[in-house]
Amino acid sequence: MADRCLQHLLQDHQEGERIVADIESLVQAQKQDRTWDAARRESFAQVVRFYEEVVLGHIQKEERILFPALEGFLPHDMGPLAVLRGEHREIAANFRRLCEVGGMLALGRMDAPLQEEFERVAHATIQVTRDHIYKEDRVLFPMVARFFSPERDEFLLREMEAMAAAPKEAAFEK
Repeated sequence: MADRCLQHLLQDHQEGERIVADIESLVQAQKQDRTWDAARRESFAQVVRFYEEVVLGHIQKEERILFPALEGFLPHDMGPLAVLRGEHREIAANFRRLCEVGGMLALGRMDAPLQEEFERVAHATIQVTRDHIYKEDRVLFPMVARFFSPERDEFLLREMEAMAAAPKEAAFEK
């Protein structure tokens, strides 16, 4: 079974779980104390950096490398690939909004509707991210691991590593 490229993506998922926990911590802190001190602003800045450096890169690895390779075995416009692509768009949109709202809070805007939106968007981001990771880790990756020859797996892994090392694009806009 060739699965080094999938293992590469699973590592991203493990990092994703950690950032989801950080978002949960921000929400809990927000509920206890509505002000954003320097430590909370730094914690939020780490979430933003992770989004820009890891989440967007991970989505691009799947959208531009893994999913096209799987289209020889799975339909692209329905089924798991279509669902996962839709979730990529939802994850990216939620993270973008979380960054916008959190950025306003970090700058000192503390009105109640904005704080409530932060919590709502954070919960939505957490839920869709966890659901997405579960679907890929437990359903898609085990199902597709057998599709790639060792040579194809190595090629996909090299492509993913090259993408990870390349300068990041501004945003995922699909």
